[in-house]
Amino acid sequence: HQKRPETVGSLYHFWSKLNVSKSYIVLSIIMLDFFHSRLIMQQPNYFTVDLSVRVADLNYGNHLGYNGLVSMLHHARIDYFRNFKINEFNLNGATSFIKQLKIDYQGEAFLHDVLHFNYSVSETTRATITFEALITKNDDNAPVAHAFETMILVDNETKKVVKNSAGFAKLIEYQGE
Repeated sequence: HQKRPETVGSLYHFWSKLNVSKSYIVLSIIMLDFFHSRLIMQQPNYFTVDLSVRVADLNYGNHLGYNGLVSMLHHARIDYFRNFKINEFNLNGATSFIKQLKIDYQGEAFLHDVLHFNYSVSETTRATITFEALITKNDDNAPVAHAFETMILVDNETKKVVKNSAGFAKLIEYQGE
């Protein structure tokens, strides 16, 4: 893993490769914060997981298929959690589940391309945590996709949604290395 942009300027430079304007980023953060009263991470520190596109990830067009990308997102998230000693199946007596997955496809990936899953926490609420994954490929960091995974925690015994666990605090506080 490696540290990603820390300042708004370098964040803009990183996101500009993904065709996201600085004013849009700032406006989005302000609007989300105002309307949803959620904790918004304005300057994320990315934790990077690198995975290679496998034959099983390809679709009929001979490029990375949506099901392959979803599978790779899950694999990268497990590695992200493992680095912080978090087990998504037993987090203080709760299991994490994907509540919502949003993917904005921005480019193609092919067999043996190395995908960089740049993970960060983008927002939290009382019952959810949303992870952002900026996915680029190879040495040129060409954009592939931008994903948001919103997770909930369900108590293993009562099967009810519980508040965010303190276990996720390690991810929220991550400042890069």
